Amino acid sequence: MRVVIKSVVIGLAIGAAWGLIARSHIIAGRPFAVASPSTRISTIAADRDEPLVTVALEPRAIVRGPAGDTLELQLSLTSRSERTSTFRYSYELVDDRGTSLQQPVISPLASVAAAGVGAARITTRAGLADGFFEVRIMVAAADGASDTLQVAERYFAVRHGAVTPITRDEWFRQSDASQELAL
Repeated sequence: MRVVIKSVVIGLAIGAAWGLIARSHIIAGRPFAVASPSTRISTIAADRDEPLVTVALEPRAIVRGPAGDTLELQLSLTSRSERTSTFRYSYELVDDRGTSLQQPVISPLASVAAAGVGAARITTRAGLADGFFEVRIMVAAADGASDTLQVAERYFAVRHGAVTPITRDEWFRQSDASQELAL
């Protein structure tokens, strides 16, 4: 349990630092009929080449509402451990200037069975202004013998209230993120 708490604290510290320098995009809708853009995943694992759990973050639906569109994302964790793993994740929404649009939301502690799969639904907030956004998820997991910290990101554009998932490359080319590097 101490390892999990330590991992979450380290993950939140890294997330806060990344939030200060990050660029991003976000948000909302109806079920997707086309292949979604790939998820960028980075891993920080303790003394291993392979992470304890693998993480995927996929758009599930854009939901229309009176306050604007929201995006439903599916967070999936697949355990490689022979033991039950405990995990916690944080969710952050940032714009393409690196501005955090909300305090990171931290999940309750949950577990995944040995070699099992866990999942969580994440929904962005409605009514975002036009722009480019990033949903960033940080997952800390431990099984008592080892631990891992992973980051998954998804990029989105909002135009006239309509949400469109985009790739990291599209986000970089179209958003103000590339302008920051030109300075």
